[in-house]
Amino acid sequence: MNTICQDKQTKVFLNWFTNNGGTIHSAVEIAEFPAMGRGAVAIEDIKKDTVLFTLPRSLTLSLRTSSLPMKFGLKAWRKHRLHKGWAGLILCMMWEDTNGEAGKWFGYLQSLPSKFTTPMMWALDDLAELEGTSIFDKIGRKSAEDDYYQTLLPAMKTRPDLFDPEKLDILYSIEQYHTMGSRILSRCFHVEMFDEDEDADEGAACDVGLTTQSDDDNDTDDDSDDDEDSADVAMVPMADILNARYKSENAKLCYELKDLEMISTKDIKKGEQIVIVFPLSLSSALLQCQFNTYGDPPNSDLLRRYGHVDIFPLKDGMIGNPADVVEIRLDIVVDVLKELKTEEKVFARIDWWLDRGDDVYNYEMEGDIPKPPEELISFIRLLTMPEDEWLKTREKGKIPKPKFVPKVANILIRALELRLKQYKTTLNEDKTLLQTDLSQNKRMAVIIRMGEKRILESAIRELSEYIPVPQSDPPGPQKRVSPSHSSKERFSKSRKVK
Repeated sequence: MNTICQDKQTKVFLNWFTNNGGTIHSAVEIAEFPAMGRGAVAIEDIKKDTVLFTLPRSLTLSLRTSSLPMKFGLKAWRKHRLHKGWAGLILCMMWEDTNGEAGKWFGYLQSLPSKFTTPMMWALDDLAELEGTSIFDKIGRKSAEDDYYQTLLPAMKTRPDLFDPEKLDILYSIEQYHTMGSRILSRCFHVEMFDEDEDADEGAACDVGLTTQSDDDNDTDDDSDDDEDSADVAMVPMADILNARYKSENAKLCYELKDLEMISTKDIKKGEQIVIVFPLSLSSALLQCQFNTYGDPPNSDLLRRYGHVDIFPLKDGMIGNPADVVEIRLDIVVDVLKELKTEEKVFARIDWWLDRGDDVYNYEMEGDIPKPPEELISFIRLLTMPEDEWLKTREKGKIPKPKFVPKVANILIRALELRLKQYKTTLNEDKTLLQTDLSQNKRMAVIIRMGEKRILESAIRELSEYIPVPQSDPPGPQKRVSPSHSSKERFSKSRKVK
């Protein structure tokens, strides 16, 4: 059951939104949803292809629209590396927030949550419950705090005219930094700058300045072509209220020349929640709408970004999210080869692979059937092929086809067994834990673990039926393992966390 929000904060936000060029369909209201927080609901039936709300590009909050980078000076902004990652946007949000009612985004910033249930805010004993899961290494609290102390604070101290030294520990505290970072994580969109032409809105484009290379000869950035432009990360008022949920998407955001439009993708009945596709992203093509291609969100992403998990009835009496995935790092395959005393022969092949592919792949389910990543099969084939075949492969410059043979199945089963042992509990133990009185954080952690172990155990059963393999020891926590030091160090140099 949802409850329409009638509080003062919501009213202030809606007034701010409409007074600054935003429009909202009369059938759309902001409501509170159990376990999900605020969202949007249809208070009347809504037809497919209806414009639910619009907002001008200038109302988005990003490095392009905030005036802080220009005041700070673009050359100095780049010198302090505020154009990298989220540090600059977090600083913009904190600075805009200090402007109070005189600030352009006051009505919006005041409406954003200040408390979060995402793992970034968890206590250490709760975080320990996520050990072994795909989310554990992505929380990044330490790296975020390193950015604060090594990047933001030194930059702010160079401009006492913009950042009052006596109020740094109040208005720009580490707590405020984490709050703004959590707001970005849970609500940001990817909004690319539109192509500039004779019809483009010159006023919106003049704020950019950050996407062009600095003329500073001392700027030694090692940006790669596939790095995300931090200026494309934006907060999009009203759009970021919409939640994401498995198989529930009924709206998408369209990228127009001067405005953004939220459009219904199907008929929405009175009382239904309006749900956007995940992750929140936009196409850069003008006058086009684009669906995200990543499909429905797994619980690991929902928890990391939004602080909640989806629960549905699954096969064999289990509960969880049908879209769950489990990450398989390639260094665990190398550890299997180490058991077979062959790993010293493959390091040149690993380096060759990493120049062409990732080092982490998602194992997921298609219905009730576990689906091995084709790239993972190709990688195992690469490491196990005869030397002459490897030389031919290297000469052609193409990765092997994902041909599934008994030797590949043997190695893949063992890799999945090792992956299972990285958790502190078994699947059966998690099922028992779920019946006990757990805190909300620990309950969500158990559900995350169960979803991943369900895939791993199903995959091992499926592979074992494909080719009978003698198990060295049964899946379980008898002896916890982690990637060997040598292989982990080799892969960590090029790890691409998705």
